[in-house]
Amino acid sequence: MKKNIILWLLTFMISGLTAQDNKKVIAVLDLDPTGITASDAQFLSDRLRTELFETGVFTVVEREKMNEILTEQGFQSSGCTSVDCAVEIGRLLNVQQIVAGNIGKIDELFSIGLRLIDIQSGAIVKTATRDYEGKLSDVLVEVIPEVAEILAVKEFELMESAVDTTASISGKNFAAVLKYGWAFLTYVDDLNNEIDKFAASGNEVRLENFTDHLAFTIEGKYIISDDWHLKIGITLENMRSSWLNEFNRFQSEIPEIKNLTDISLERKFSFAHIYLGMDYIIWQLNAEQEWYVGADIGNIAMESYLRYAYKQDLSPMMEESISEYSTFALRLSAGFKYRLINAFYLGLEITAQAASKFDLSSEKMPENFPVELEPVVFPKEISASGILFQITGAYRF
Repeated sequence: MKKNIILWLLTFMISGLTAQDNKKVIAVLDLDPTGITASDAQFLSDRLRTELFETGVFTVVEREKMNEILTEQGFQSSGCTSVDCAVEIGRLLNVQQIVAGNIGKIDELFSIGLRLIDIQSGAIVKTATRDYEGKLSDVLVEVIPEVAEILAVKEFELMESAVDTTASISGKNFAAVLKYGWAFLTYVDDLNNEIDKFAASGNEVRLENFTDHLAFTIEGKYIISDDWHLKIGITLENMRSSWLNEFNRFQSEIPEIKNLTDISLERKFSFAHIYLGMDYIIWQLNAEQEWYVGADIGNIAMESYLRYAYKQDLSPMMEESISEYSTFALRLSAGFKYRLINAFYLGLEITAQAASKFDLSSEKMPENFPVELEPVVFPKEISASGILFQITGAYRF
């Protein structure tokens, strides 16, 4: 009974999502009886017609209308058990599919077998077979609804594939993916360690720590197979805010720099990572949920931006520089995605990024600039290795 309830709920939800225009017009032949009376078989057949209609998947021709048409054509449906005979009746009735089957009894065991036959191709679309030990009344209320639901659920899958809804995305070989989240890169901690050292050296001036990056990814995928996906994309990373501080107390804090006052700094780094890689589906829980791992290689371009201003011997000085670098990167990722509706997906992804270090030794500190700030403002190298956490959204087409 519990299984019947689950099947009924599934069929009810399915029928609510399926448009009326997609219903298949079917006819149901009376079940061929063995070991039970013809009247009992006819009664069960009428119940089968009702249950198939109640699924919301089929439009069922009434028995009286079916017999009227067959009588006009001079065709006798009794004893029609072969596929060819059922197809001929279906053509006379002008239906798309027809259900034929039998009901038999041996001792206390009832056995029912149904076939859903496509009229145009003559192929058997689906079969449903059930054995039940008990009373005929239990077959009526338990078995007949169950086999009707089995035929309806399968038919919904076929219709869904034809109208390209959530049950199938076969033939959709491309996907567009957007990812948004955070990048926790090594160099942020490196520079913050230098800031902490500067603070620990006795300077009362406090510098704000660097913040982690926002990461935004645009990715295109080619679906090679159900398991393998080729991907190409670009990831952009930037700090939430630039580092901007004004140090008006350097003259008193650093007595040996008597000709520098009112120092202000702005420092930030931006990254663009172009990559090519593959994803592999390691576990597909069902048609909606997938777990995957991936790998990609590519090139990271970094833009280093620095602007500083100060007064030297009461004369205002300002410098601004933008430098660009690039290096190789390898990334390994793991993620989960869930299909919300049709071909739209939502998921989460974590990526480990290993990159060669950027050499910034060419960026020279200006003359008379406070040497205490050199490791912070003019690092010798930057490491873009780290971890990315991103929310993913995808559309497969």
